Amino acid sequence: SIAEQTVAGVVATGTHGTGVRTGNLSTFVREMRLVDGAGEVRTLSPSSDPDAFRDARVNLGCLGILTRLRLRVVPAFRLREQLRLLPFSHAVSSLPELLDAHAHVKLWWLPGTDQVQVYSFDPTDEPDSGPGNLAVRLDQAGLARPAFAAVLGASRVMPSLVPTLHRFVQAASFGERL
Repeated sequence: SIAEQTVAGVVATGTHGTGVRTGNLSTFVREMRLVDGAGEVRTLSPSSDPDAFRDARVNLGCLGILTRLRLRVVPAFRLREQLRLLPFSHAVSSLPELLDAHAHVKLWWLPGTDQVQVYSFDPTDEPDSGPGNLAVRLDQAGLARPAFAAVLGASRVMPSLVPTLHRFVQAASFGERL
């Protein structure tokens, strides 16, 4: 949801992914260079200083500035996205099974609605099928964010419209794609 991030920022803040078998992004750090508040340059790794390395991986900037990171990475791969619209109570009760069955899971619920958009993602060798529905194409064209910002702006001006606006967003953007 936030595209303007740095690698050091997502590591220092413990930004998470969407899978129970994938740790937050700081768990991918193998080594880091940190300039601390006294100006000392420290290279930290699990073997050089395990305690300082553990503490510095998610540090919110309190320990200094990260100037270099060495990350564990894997070769690029594609994900198959599936979308389901489930009743709120069913989405909540089936969450353990969803997390167990898929590499990544994301839930979107809008207050005032009784359904949850469930996104599941799994690695695939299938060819890229391109954008799915109109909402995906609008998002890829950069139009979804301004539209969503307009809806949020309208809800701030007239809070009584929130349930209606959320039902509209759900009808326009959510749905099934398997």
